[in-house]
Amino acid sequence: MNIKQVGERVGMSPANIRYYESEGLIPPVKRTDSGLRDFAEIDIEFIKFAQRMRFAGMSIKNLRRYVGLVIEDNDETIPERIKLFEKSRDELKEKLDELQKDYDLMGEKIKYYNSSIRGAEKKVIGMKNRKN
Repeated sequence: MNIKQVGERVGMSPANIRYYESEGLIPPVKRTDSGLRDFAEIDIEFIKFAQRMRFAGMSIKNLRRYVGLVIEDNDETIPERIKLFEKSRDELKEKLDELQKDYDLMGEKIKYYNSSIRGAEKKVIGMKNRKN
């Protein structure tokens, strides 16, 4: 599969896919005799994985290290791989906690303004009733 087809499938521009490969965020992609990238299903799955990890906040440095360890294909690196995911998970949890606080604050503000607006509306209705 060519890079344009892969990009359409994963929702990523060919330039971003090239960037992911050049930065080591995905393993090197097999090339045709003419030098064009020839993506297999496993490459597409790895791109999707890398997208999710980046979206979740995993650093480029840690993702690059993880990919390097996967390519190394040595079971002795599994504890280090786990540590990379634990670190990213812990950082994501901190972000989630902060987002929850922000979400709660917005809910409080909505509740406040709803009651405030309703109070103002009651005053307006009360003023209209007095004029009649």
